[in-house]
Amino acid sequence: MRPVSGEGEAFVERIENLGEGLILLDATMFELSVGEVEKVLEVCKGVKILSVSVGLVNGWGEVLNVVGKEGKGAAVEQLEIVGVPGEELVERLKGSGELVVEKGELDALGVRCKGLKTLKVSILRTRMEFWYKVGEEWVKKT
Repeated sequence: MRPVSGEGEAFVERIENLGEGLILLDATMFELSVGEVEKVLEVCKGVKILSVSVGLVNGWGEVLNVVGKEGKGAAVEQLEIVGVPGEELVERLKGSGELVVEKGELDALGVRCKGLKTLKVSILRTRMEFWYKVGEEWVKKT
């Protein structure tokens, strides 16, 4: 899967006009920037199930840190992030082969999004990591 790039801004503009009442949003068709994800979260205050494709420069933290920031996306219960790696990240992945979610990122996300139950991350829907919450602990599904 390769999301459509260069159309994220137009998509976000449409969502700004229509997104206030959305509960579920699958925006994996378009590659969004981290800033565009933040705009979507600002508009879609009540979204509970969110799937986005986002351009990554360094790793998952850059997008995870905007979810729930200042209450934007705090209602999210199920989150899927399809990472679209930039050239630099692709080279790093060739070396290590992995891009993992750090425990500190998960814990901070759980504090900001109290109702978050699952987090699924993947690089272009390959190399998937799936996390779910049991009580107060995050468990990685293997």
